[in-house]
Amino acid sequence: MGKNLNKILARPIYPYLYLVCFLLFKSSAYFKSFEVATAVLFLLGFSVCCFLLIQFFKIFTNPVYAAIPVLILCSALFHVVGVAKLLHFQYAYIPHYFYYSFYAFTILLIILSLTLLKNIPDKYAISFNQILNVFLVCATTVFCFTGLVSTLRDLKQEITLTLDGTKNKSENKSSLDIVWILMDEYGSSASLEKQMDFQNSLDTNLEKRGFQILKNTRSRFNKTLYSINCIFNVDDSITPSSYYQGFDLLTKSALVPILEKRGYRFVNLGFFNFNHHPMLADRSGYLHTYLQQISSGTLFGIVYAAQKYSLEKCDAYNQAVFEKLDDSLAVHSGKPRFIWAHVTIPHEPFCRDAKGNLQKEIFYTGTDSNIIKTNYLNYLQYGNSRLLQLIDKHPDLKEKIVIISGDHGPRYPYLKDKSLQYAPFVAVHFPNKLDTATINKIQFISQIPLLFACE
Repeated sequence: MGKNLNKILARPIYPYLYLVCFLLFKSSAYFKSFEVATAVLFLLGFSVCCFLLIQFFKIFTNPVYAAIPVLILCSALFHVVGVAKLLHFQYAYIPHYFYYSFYAFTILLIILSLTLLKNIPDKYAISFNQILNVFLVCATTVFCFTGLVSTLRDLKQEITLTLDGTKNKSENKSSLDIVWILMDEYGSSASLEKQMDFQNSLDTNLEKRGFQILKNTRSRFNKTLYSINCIFNVDDSITPSSYYQGFDLLTKSALVPILEKRGYRFVNLGFFNFNHHPMLADRSGYLHTYLQQISSGTLFGIVYAAQKYSLEKCDAYNQAVFEKLDDSLAVHSGKPRFIWAHVTIPHEPFCRDAKGNLQKEIFYTGTDSNIIKTNYLNYLQYGNSRLLQLIDKHPDLKEKIVIISGDHGPRYPYLKDKSLQYAPFVAVHFPNKLDTATINKIQFISQIPLLFACE
């Protein structure tokens, strides 16, 4: 048995072991999303590619070392974002020139390795193969173990969250329509004035229309998925261990069943799945499928994201949300509704200017403060105008519960006061104006459902 194992480890199987190791490394982030068919196709497809490349490189170098340039190429394809982060590039602002330079360097490295490997004696191949194969087996074992530990911890946390998020629910008899318009990365007016020297007129315009501005209400999180998780699970005490668990928890939302039990119909105009209510469109940029999970950080994931989250497609999503929200408000439902509308305004990409003209794609880094500030504020003002137009078009909103909020404040690297990332815009409208004492209880946006759904 030992001799057979040594013979196997003496072979150049490390490109295939690397594929297994990489797959388990990506899967260990959230084993619950594992899909056998996707994993098998991934291993089969890339194993065939590795085999063909090894045969190809044998033409140009010593055949016993032909797997080495294949490993270099696979690493460059699968870890390009990791290398960028090591070089201190910020994930959201990796410049195009990095990719060109990185792959030019990869090609030169492969050519150099093919040349040098011609002169290395065959006798060293067995030891090299054994060392690399054993290392990859050990790494794979570690990823399996850490992934299982993480999965067990997540399962325990989900049980706790379900219990905490569903207790003390009242049978409130209110049957008013609830409309929540969430504007992604919309900071409070006070934070915008402090950070961007911008006087936001939305506060005054909404107050004229019967809204109350919650100037001191904050978000516990500066990430969209976590912030919305708190809203829909009526719980602030638990942070999902990963984005993958966050997606799972949203599909088991505590808030939606509470409202449906009271006779509400949930209308999902957003990019997250809630219970049995599918998203309007996948515009989040988060990884919520197993294939996206294993391709994240790879060249394939970068190309996919560039195509999927183009400026035109992101703008089309926002237009669809406004149109469907307009249509929903124009229809009188036979039962009360909770309408959730999530627009990605003023979050980048900055699709339109203040007048509503479609922008051209521009590149900037996280430190280009003038570009970011100008485009963010223009996009915000465009969002303000669309919002006010919608409210004025539907005067019967005065008879509904309406919440307009951000999920967190702007998070651009050049902004120095990081505490303001937790200061979103928040405005609420209740047909019967709430007393000041009740309003003052709302410290976080995730507690707003307490006003209409819970004790």
